[in-house]
Amino acid sequence: MADVNRSRAQLLLVGALSLATIFLLLSVLLNSVIYTENLATRQTNVDADSAVTYRLDAQRGVGDAVEYVNRNGDRNYTDRYAEYERLLDAWRGLRTNYSVTDGRYTNVTPESGYEGTRVVDDNASTTMTPRNGNATWTVAPDVKSRNLVFDVNVSAGLPSESASDIENILQSNSTGVFRVVVNDSSPTAVAVYNNSSTGDAQLLVYEYATGEYGTCDVPNGRIDVFRERADGRDCRPLTRVSPSGAYDVRFVDGDRANGTYSLTVDRLETPLRRSANRATNGNQCTPVYAPNATATPYTTPAVYSTTIRLDFASTTTTYRTDERIAPAERGSPPSDPRFESLSVSDDGAGDFTVTVNATDPNGALSTASVELVSPTGTQNTTNTSITGGVSTVIPISGPDVSQYRVVTTVVDAAGNRRSVTEKHETDGDDAGCPP
Repeated sequence: MADVNRSRAQLLLVGALSLATIFLLLSVLLNSVIYTENLATRQTNVDADSAVTYRLDAQRGVGDAVEYVNRNGDRNYTDRYAEYERLLDAWRGLRTNYSVTDGRYTNVTPESGYEGTRVVDDNASTTMTPRNGNATWTVAPDVKSRNLVFDVNVSAGLPSESASDIENILQSNSTGVFRVVVNDSSPTAVAVYNNSSTGDAQLLVYEYATGEYGTCDVPNGRIDVFRERADGRDCRPLTRVSPSGAYDVRFVDGDRANGTYSLTVDRLETPLRRSANRATNGNQCTPVYAPNATATPYTTPAVYSTTIRLDFASTTTTYRTDERIAPAERGSPPSDPRFESLSVSDDGAGDFTVTVNATDPNGALSTASVELVSPTGTQNTTNTSITGGVSTVIPISGPDVSQYRVVTTVVDAAGNRRSVTEKHETDGDDAGCPP
């Protein structure tokens, strides 16, 4: 009987040891699976984070390249974009070498550029006034813009006022202080003055629709409007400058401040200059800008935005996207058609020939219209279908009166539009101003 009990005990012991061994093996296997999954998850997260970091690095690098080529001299757009491609190629080479050491593939490829115009006054001793015209003037009519920056000379006679005094000036649209007005459906003004209490320069952002305002100290006069910075520091009131759609950029009382400024707009140089002349001086050929960069203020062709293709690949992550780069742009990208070229020929006796070449950022240009407006009102209007990038000749006639405004408007399929107005004498002579 004792032998039977002994055998049973030995059997139980062997069974227990076997079960313990099985449980140990299962535990080791389970831990291995958990470790493998954690390692894979961790690697995936690391690569995803690296893809995001690469995207942000590319945005900054490409944005810096765009700003550099725009600042570099008075050149045509083709030269600027070619230099941008060279800078992008150099950046891509450096970044690719860095990524290869981490076992990742990265690439950035230029896809396209969008030409605009940079408006510049780089003479710190001059006022914020045009070449010809009043101290209150339209710098850039009917535009989208980016990178609006001022360096105001704070020691050159800014008016000394309190914030409430400045508010009253802006509210009543009185003279007395320099301000830039971003004039869309809800206009906003940024005024610069010396605070009468502290003696330091200050900016005030005023919303005309609400009457609300906010201030920031700007003792060195550096104002980066769309980056919302005053002397390199955050300036929350500048968030109020948030235009929608196309808008006018106007300077009011430009003779009340000295300094420099620049901004980049989405219109081509010649149409922009003629429209600014018209908006400021009532005709298209009395210039508000100097003919070139030897005097100020001037305009120059610029890279407004670019589109790049981004690629990132690792053992766990593949990422590809197109990125549009437009440094310090406020609001949505350009959507309105624009004039590549426009000429109006005065054929005499109320007859005109309009030649228009327009494009649309949405690729959906639809129609062009021409309106003849005499001093007594509209005399004739004609509409025609047009194709983007192709010159279209539009003849139009009206009564033989002394003078007309010729209003040319291009419209895309979504109803976005842009107009240019020129003043013409009906004398059959295209010379002089107005022609």
